[in-house]
Amino acid sequence: MSKELLLKTEGLTKKFVSGNRKNRHEVIAVDHVDLEIGRGETIGLVGESGCGKTTLGRVILRLIEPDSGKIYFRGEDITRVNMRPYRRKMQIIFQNPSGSLDPRMKVSDLIGEGIEAGGSYTRAEKEERLHYLMERVGFIPEMASRYPSELSGGQQQRVGIARALAVNPEFIVCDEPVSSLDVSYQAQIINLLKDLREELGLTYLFISHDFSVVRNISDRVAVMYLGKIVELGTGTEITDHPAHPYSQLLISAIPSMERNERPVSSEQMIFDKPPTGCRFRYRCPRAQEICEQEEPALTQRSGDHYCACHFE
Repeated sequence: MSKELLLKTEGLTKKFVSGNRKNRHEVIAVDHVDLEIGRGETIGLVGESGCGKTTLGRVILRLIEPDSGKIYFRGEDITRVNMRPYRRKMQIIFQNPSGSLDPRMKVSDLIGEGIEAGGSYTRAEKEERLHYLMERVGFIPEMASRYPSELSGGQQQRVGIARALAVNPEFIVCDEPVSSLDVSYQAQIINLLKDLREELGLTYLFISHDFSVVRNISDRVAVMYLGKIVELGTGTEITDHPAHPYSQLLISAIPSMERNERPVSSEQMIFDKPPTGCRFRYRCPRAQEICEQEEPALTQRSGDHYCACHFE
C-alpha cells in the first residue's frame, strides 16, 4: 500500500458469550484481524450477514471494546486510551437512518448537535456551517424545518452523513449505509460519498454484504468469512481473478446475464465455535485433508492481492 497509513489493526479479536449459565459458548465475531487503511482510501468490507463486518467496524471505533489486539490511528495506539479526543476524527454512518435519528428533532437540530460537538462556534458561524453541510448533502434550506418522519429513506441517510461530517472527521465507518434504500437512492448516496471523499480527503471503511456495491466505491476490498479476512485486493483483482472460493461465491451471486452457475454451495454455515483448519472447508469444492488440519494464512499472491487458501 503506497498511501500514508491512517489506521491499522493488529490481531484484533472480539468474542461474545451466548446461552445460559448451564449452556454457555463463545462466538468469535472478529478473529485476529490485521488490516491497514491508507489516508484517503476506501476499503470495502464484504461478506454475508453474521460474518463479523459490523462488529469489526464498531471495534475499530471502540464503540465495542476489543478482547485483544491493537488499534492504531495516525500512528498512535488507541486500543485502551480515552476515546474522547478521537471521536471527532472517527465517525460512523449507520445502516438504518431512521433508527439513528431522534424523531422529535428537526433536521437543523439533528445536524446542529454535531456542529456543537465539533467545536466552539458563534451563532452566525453555526448557521453558516449548517447551511454548508445541508447544501453539501443536497438539501435545500427549506428542509431544515422538517422532521425525520417527513423525509424519505435517502433523505434520512443524507442527514446521517451531514451529522458525521459536522465534526470534521478524517475516518468514517460506513456501516451498510445503502442496504435499506432502493436502487435509485443507493446510487445517489454512493455518488455523494465518493464526492465527499474527493472534496474533503476522507477515509472510509465501507461495510456491505453486496459485492456489486462495494466494488463500485472501494479502492481495495477485504472479503470476510466467520470473523476472518480471507481475501484482500483491489476491486478489479477480486472481481476478475478471485482467488478464494468464498470470494467466487459472492461474485457468482452478483446478478449477471452471462452467469448462471454458482461454483460452491450457498448454504449458510453456523458454528458454536470456528471449525479447525480452514473454516470455509465445509462449503468448499477444493477442500482436502490439509484444509481440516491447518488454517491457511493470508498470504500475498501478487502485488496487493492476498488470499487465505492452501491452493491457487
